[in-house]
Amino acid sequence: MLRKIRILLQWATWLLLIGSFFLFGQQTARAATVPFLTNPYYGSTLAIYSYFDHDIPTNLYGYTGDNLGVVTYQGGSAQSVRYTGHAGYDYLMNWKPILASASGSVVQAQWNDPTDHSYGCGLFVKLAHTNITPNHQTIYCHLSAILVKTGDSVAQKGQIGTSGNTGSSDAPHLHFEVRVLNSNSQWLPTDPKGFATGQTDPWRVKSGVQSVNLWKSSPVVGQPTNYGSFIIQDSVTNTAKFKKWCSADATGVNCPYWEGVNIGSGGHMFYTYTNGTTVDYQAKWVPGAKIASSNNYEVFVWIPDANATSGAVRYTVYYNGGNRTIIVDQNYTTNKWVSLGIYYFLAGKGYVKVVDAAYFSGYTDPANNKIGVDAIKFIRRSDIR
Repeated sequence: MLRKIRILLQWATWLLLIGSFFLFGQQTARAATVPFLTNPYYGSTLAIYSYFDHDIPTNLYGYTGDNLGVVTYQGGSAQSVRYTGHAGYDYLMNWKPILASASGSVVQAQWNDPTDHSYGCGLFVKLAHTNITPNHQTIYCHLSAILVKTGDSVAQKGQIGTSGNTGSSDAPHLHFEVRVLNSNSQWLPTDPKGFATGQTDPWRVKSGVQSVNLWKSSPVVGQPTNYGSFIIQDSVTNTAKFKKWCSADATGVNCPYWEGVNIGSGGHMFYTYTNGTTVDYQAKWVPGAKIASSNNYEVFVWIPDANATSGAVRYTVYYNGGNRTIIVDQNYTTNKWVSLGIYYFLAGKGYVKVVDAAYFSGYTDPANNKIGVDAIKFIRRSDIR
């Protein structure tokens, strides 16, 4: 009798464990695919320039498709939605802020190929979203500026960079990509729009990756309001609002590697040369009384079309409560305002600084590239968080 009772108890325990696995395992799987993404940019939804190709979306990684054309999330193939083998979505964006589509942490923020800035993603950021799902990552390519570094935590809708034209790019745009972790511990591309109901997804057949819709029902991020702006130009002589100097001379007079030319935002700019990881030459812009009251300001830097060839210019914004260093590529950016992000400034306080040390994330810019030093713009913004 006791033996029968023990056997019954063992069977009951096994049934309980199996039931728990199916119940909680299925709940976990469902939770991982609950839509969690918002648009990686401000304002209304942008037109898609190039679609995710469900044929084989791995052309960027050394593989080719089956010449089926581009198989979009709607099913079927077409040649009018850009190139075959595309692993994400492209949005035409001319040097606009790029936002985190979900909260998470920075896995990478660097050049795709430090030796070839025209390769692949160019400047890019990769985010993990383990706080939401352990199985998804998002990637943001072809940037002109990076506001974050590896290990940083990011908030959903927080700015992580500015769009640009670095890497393998034929026009300024954002390449947005989502990857999913498969059972073989491989990160493979997945379509955040899912795939057409009732049709066979060729990418799922070939890879085992099931694409599901990951976009929230209201993915739009509101455009921050412009409450007025002002520009601080460089000046030939040091002033209260613009100052340049070097380690040998705090006045900037005896700094032979400061070169001035009559081009740029206000008809004049300076440039100096990259100096590895050592800071020698510096410049700063100080808004002072221009910030009449404590507010959020978006900071922009003007990149001229000449004498600006560095791929790792270090701008640091000093604001209330801290500072942030932003990496800007000047070589693939010409005559553009590049956003360095939105910060809270106290009235009459804060400034922006640039240095000749040009490095980040294991990359050091070659010696004697030029760092252009021109104008800074401040736009008073609403609190967008």
